[in-house]
Amino acid sequence: WSIKDILAVGLDYILYAWNGSNMTVSQISSLNSSEGEYYSSVAWTKDSSKLLVGTSSGTIEAYDVETLKKINEIKAISDRIDVIAPMNISYDVFSFGSQDSQIKSYDLRETSKEISTMNGHRQEVCGLKWSLDDRRLASGGNDNKLIIWNNGRSEPEKVALVSVIVPPA
Repeated sequence: WSIKDILAVGLDYILYAWNGSNMTVSQISSLNSSEGEYYSSVAWTKDSSKLLVGTSSGTIEAYDVETLKKINEIKAISDRIDVIAPMNISYDVFSFGSQDSQIKSYDLRETSKEISTMNGHRQEVCGLKWSLDDRRLASGGNDNKLIIWNNGRSEPEKVALVSVIVPPA
């Protein structure tokens, strides 16, 4: 949900926007349903100027919120994008976690090269959030680990590692 009262949702292979001010629904985009591709994650930049959307085939699409038009596309990996975390200060920089257990960071202005890759999880990354000052990145994975990364835009350094042991039910 954006600060401009727009809700974005990927339902299977169609990306929608619901506008809370006029109660309308718009289709933003769609993927090739015959190939089984689907939208797997959505995230707004902090200022809600851009919508970042991840797909099951490892592509990240960026949309301009005013026009709801695609402004960029990055073929980042070959696995599903599980979670996207835009930075809070630099609206063009974001990180994402994926099914392949990696965390990568990109800049929408330079989509041809990744900024960094962080390896610390043994299973897919399902949670990701930048601190308010963009100095640390928290990641959670299906391996029951929470990792706090120091300055994820450069060579990452694990500053904390918490393992959660889930007792059998």
